[in-house]
Amino acid sequence: MINLLNIFFQAAVINNLVMTQFIGVSTAIDLTNSYRFSFGLGATVTVVTLVAGLFAWLIYHLFLLPLHLTYLITIIFILLVLGLNYLLVNHLKGENEFLKQPVALYLPLASTNSLILGIILINSLLENSFLETVFYTLGAGLGFTAVMIMLTAINESLERVQVPALLQGIPIRLISAGVVSMVFTAFFIYS
Repeated sequence: MINLLNIFFQAAVINNLVMTQFIGVSTAIDLTNSYRFSFGLGATVTVVTLVAGLFAWLIYHLFLLPLHLTYLITIIFILLVLGLNYLLVNHLKGENEFLKQPVALYLPLASTNSLILGIILINSLLENSFLETVFYTLGAGLGFTAVMIMLTAINESLERVQVPALLQGIPIRLISAGVVSMVFTAFFIYS
């Protein structure tokens, strides 16, 4: 159990993929305008990543490895993420009237997020067990959500201060992401 919590903490904080390997960073920088949106997108990415990670583990260990087709891993996993996204959009839209607007907004953004593909590819390279895959994908998804919320807090703070004209918009967001990235890198160095 300690090992699983270690894997979770490593994925969420110490080796946060957004801030240490810059996987999914474009989404985190561009779409951090409100807490509600950041949390909604983060939760969606976490759920889609968890489901995709479990299916990817099954596909990798039951089909790709035994049939020696590991060279197809990227194509298969891209198709998995897109297919899963399509199924989730169609299923959730029809089930609940309350979910129609958020699902229509968040799932297409989640499918284009490189974080989902990155997590399932890294999981297959690490050759984690099924349970380790669950904790790794959950930790990485929650780490993405935490980064989104942190960057939203920074962006809201920057709206209240005078930012030079040359740094307004994306430049100050990149600088902010760089500072947050240094904090996560410090976790990595001192772990």
